[in-house]
Amino acid sequence: MKKQPKAVYIIENGGYTELTYEEFCRREQICPLYADKLFLPLYGRLMEVSKEDYAEFYRAKRRQKYLDERSADNGDFSYDMLTTDEFSGEDILIAEQPDVCDAVVESIMTDKLRKAILKLTD
Repeated sequence: MKKQPKAVYIIENGGYTELTYEEFCRREQICPLYADKLFLPLYGRLMEVSKEDYAEFYRAKRRQKYLDERSADNGDFSYDMLTTDEFSGEDILIAEQPDVCDAVVESIMTDKLRKAILKLTD
């Protein structure tokens, strides 16, 4: 972690025990068993986890990094990046099409106009 964690959670007696980082460091120096424990940084805290959870966490993290790198290499663009409080980026994708009702009314009125023009005298 870049900063000192607010707390450290270790598994003791089948449950989690909260320690200060200083207490954890002191215990780590006294007891060599602490060197083999695996921890994940979560919300500014360290949490002891199983080997499987540790491997899965970093596998998923590496996968996301890989996807981000591929996305950057391909020049992918997310419309969600354009979203603000006043505007949704997805609104760009909606094609502005005329209203069907208006198109029908205009077509009918055009036909009536042609018939009326033919009835006019010179």
